[in-house]
Amino acid sequence: GLGFTTFECPLHVSGAPVSAGSAVLLEDLSNLLANVLFESGGTADQVWDDLLGLQQRCLLLVVVTISGLSPHGCDAETAAYIDALNGLNERLLRRADAAVRMCCHEPVVCKGDLSDVFKAFPHCSVDIQHCPGSSV
Repeated sequence: GLGFTTFECPLHVSGAPVSAGSAVLLEDLSNLLANVLFESGGTADQVWDDLLGLQQRCLLLVVVTISGLSPHGCDAETAAYIDALNGLNERLLRRADAAVRMCCHEPVVCKGDLSDVFKAFPHCSVDIQHCPGSSV
């Protein structure tokens, strides 16, 4: 195998059994937020605190999310969810060492330098372009 361990954590991801030197892929923020909002009656701030708790427990946290959603024309509950997701995405982008967006099926660096991010993982290699007009 590739050495992956998979955990199903629909809520409370900060409690996932991860080791201090691990790389964690959170798939995905939109589902985590929906679980917290709609299943447990929680808030986006609780999701944020949970993400910070997970991030503090691992060496690298990669968060998959969706962006570009608009609440316009949606019912109130869906609009509130989209606004909360957009807010979490903005907070993640500000906190992140690096950010990558998919553009025409290609990964594009929009913030940071992935070579710095992956120094702790020399067995990983990435081939990613930079966003046009980005300040990286």
